[in-house]
Amino acid sequence: MSGDGGADGGIGVLGHGQDAAGIHGLSDADRGGIFQSRRRAQVWLVPLNADDFPDPSRLPRADAGELCVTITQDVRTNKRPIASLWFCTETNGPLELRCG
Repeated sequence: MSGDGGADGGIGVLGHGQDAAGIHGLSDADRGGIFQSRRRAQVWLVPLNADDFPDPSRLPRADAGELCVTITQDVRTNKRPIASLWFCTETNGPLELRCG
């Protein structure tokens, strides 16, 4: 299966999941996914609003190996958006994310 966004800048492949992952890449002998770009970052993790989670230990549920990006407004720098990248090091049950 392949997708082509065409010259108008459309998305090449779109996956949407209701109760499961939108896209799942799997290989028996190699990487599950390769992301390459000639002009922009290879991956964009759209951030969660950190203000929705005032206690960082209560971020959305995550399992070991997952990445999560949050964004907040830094009041010290004219409310510029500040992003944080979290890596979950251990699965610890619902609604907890242990990050290191």
